[in-house]
Amino acid sequence: MEKLSVGQKRLIAEFLSNIGVGWFAAGVISSFPFWQKSLLGSVVSFLWGTTFSVGFLRIALFFTKGVKT
Repeated sequence: MEKLSVGQKRLIAEFLSNIGVGWFAAGVISSFPFWQKSLLGSVVSFLWGTTFSVGFLRIALFFTKGVKT
């Protein structure tokens, strides 16, 4: 496999960051109790949203590691 260029790394990092933001919006913001029917549903949604959001942002940071601006 070829080594990725700086531009490719930035593009991948931006894409993964957007996925992380999407998971944050879908899992964390939408998990407020008045939108969920049960407290358990709110907690599960919050945990999944936080987990995937942090996970995708960490992967994005991995791709930008060592890239100079």
